[in-house]
Amino acid sequence: MTTMKRGWCQVGLALGAVVVLGACNSGPRFGEECARGECPEMIEITDDLMDQVDMVGGEGPEMALPEEGERVVFSGTVLPREGGSSFSFEGRAGQWVSIVVYSRGVRDPTFRVEAAPDVVRWSLTRDDGEFGVVRRVMMLPVDGRYRLDVFNQIRGEVNLSHAYQYGSEDAHFVGVIETISPPAARQLEVDGRAVEERFVIEERGLFELRGTGDAPVGVRVQSLHDDAFPVYALNLAHGELLASEPTFQVDTTPVRYAPTLQSLVDPSAGIYAHIDSATHVNHYGWYRISAHSLTAFEPGEQQRAQVTGEAGQIVTAYHRNWTGEPAAIEVMRDGEVIMADEARPSVGEQSLEIGPTDMAIYLDEAASFEALLTNPHDAALYEAELGLEVKEPLDVWELTPRCGELRYEHSTPVETRRSEFFLLDVQERSKVMLFVSGWYEGWGGPAAAWVDFFLYALDSRAEPLFSGDESRGRREYTLDEGRYVVHVQPYASQIARLSFYATCSVPE
Repeated sequence: MTTMKRGWCQVGLALGAVVVLGACNSGPRFGEECARGECPEMIEITDDLMDQVDMVGGEGPEMALPEEGERVVFSGTVLPREGGSSFSFEGRAGQWVSIVVYSRGVRDPTFRVEAAPDVVRWSLTRDDGEFGVVRRVMMLPVDGRYRLDVFNQIRGEVNLSHAYQYGSEDAHFVGVIETISPPAARQLEVDGRAVEERFVIEERGLFELRGTGDAPVGVRVQSLHDDAFPVYALNLAHGELLASEPTFQVDTTPVRYAPTLQSLVDPSAGIYAHIDSATHVNHYGWYRISAHSLTAFEPGEQQRAQVTGEAGQIVTAYHRNWTGEPAAIEVMRDGEVIMADEARPSVGEQSLEIGPTDMAIYLDEAASFEALLTNPHDAALYEAELGLEVKEPLDVWELTPRCGELRYEHSTPVETRRSEFFLLDVQERSKVMLFVSGWYEGWGGPAAAWVDFFLYALDSRAEPLFSGDESRGRREYTLDEGRYVVHVQPYASQIARLSFYATCSVPE
């Protein structure tokens, strides 16, 4: 192991009213030759590292993480049809590690650090004139054995399922791994200004909450992107991150398009928070983090709402709270409970359960309703809100085996996990293919993965319209004559419009 010093310079990038600071190298951008597919100068630059290699990759040889101020140099070859080159090491929760991989023939080096299926961190690429090198500073989230895989042209879990990577006998790399001290924490004021930062600058992702008081604090992380396709999996660790033996909790979102993560931070358990992403991110990806004081909805506390709807309309009941915890909802008509759920999912970015969060009733005649929201937990919910509203179906379609193709575009922005409805009037037994997709604001491609939809038969069900079987994106049904409702819910607040498409044919 050898000793290596690190240096950073700061560059200011204005994003709105917030200044974003980024780390950079002071000289010419490393590996510019690799933009042309050749890296002769990079090979010369890394020759000295090759003379200091401590370990050569293969099927997971184990390396010992170095002490602070030292480093381990590793190397390997990415061969076609043989996957990446792998290493393993033991890590502790809260330990900070820096990994850099340089190309010595690999056209597009990347790496992944994995401790379990739900603990994955991909390398980061600056994409600002620097080629043939990838890096990441990370805080290890769990105790245990970690696996480091180096790849060629692989930038995420999806790519691993395809034969994208290739190599040759010259597809070499050399890398450096260090154990480092935690970075300096930045201040994040409760109810103060949000802070914006690039994902690639991991050493600036540690925050100290100021002005917390004794009550829990809400931390919100919004992911954004300047270009291309912003797909992230957010992680927020919070607790005593700087203690000699750190204790903390990690809140996550799955890999999604521009997710928002909302966490509840208990100051008595620690006032530090660290944000990162599990997925590969380039220089264009950034986030906005803010802290908020919250209003408690105590155990047993209730909220009520009333509404009146007309025939042909749909009444929906829903609730929100900061972290998406379920709560109890009852919907009553003329004082009689007609719909109840003791653990109804909350509307919001945290509500990732497959199933509609809105309870809904189709009205054959005018009626008045009252909804009751109760906190069934032993602890408080925060920013709880009950919603009860009347909605018009977006469209009503008459379907027969000869209806051909039907399309509908809904261009009004749809709030997170909020419902929209289509009515289907099937006049003759038909085979129907339904397809629903969402269009994100600022990105032109529709995708079924951004939308859930659920189908209900109105005439053959005794219970009111709520809950049901999963149906996502595209599904075929054979529908008997009767009336049906399609219940659509998007996953994220950036959905700018919905596309609804149907085809009809003679059933087999």
